Amino acid sequence: MVREFPFRIGRWSRYLLLPWGVRAGHRTVELDEHRLVVRFGWVTSVIPVADIERWDITGPYRWWRAIGIRHSPFSQDISFCGDTAGAIRLWVPTPRRIAFIRRAREVYLGIEDLEGLGAQLAGRGIPGEDLRAGD
Repeated sequence: MVREFPFRIGRWSRYLLLPWGVRAGHRTVELDEHRLVVRFGWVTSVIPVADIERWDITGPYRWWRAIGIRHSPFSQDISFCGDTAGAIRLWVPTPRRIAFIRRAREVYLGIEDLEGLGAQLAGRGIPGEDLRAGD
């Protein structure tokens, strides 16, 4: 069974995301028994569920660090977010190519149902926690 989790897109950020091709039908995370598929505009990445080591929920973020596809220099992360509210971070044990980043170990997904994806991953035996303050 495939579970679909749409990305959360802010009212004004949808205009910033148009150059990336992020629009209805092109902004989801799909999870099935064996893989997690990220579709964010023209970028599609596949992560085997068996390769997800752990997860956590973080945020909120500043808008310039959250909106779009982002990679921090000198780190091994990639972020797919459409607003500043927060994201679920997936940890993979070995660096891998995700989108245009050659060595990513952390993948941030700014979806609407952070807790729902976390619960699905926990149900598959992948540990995680909510790190947001006050939650």
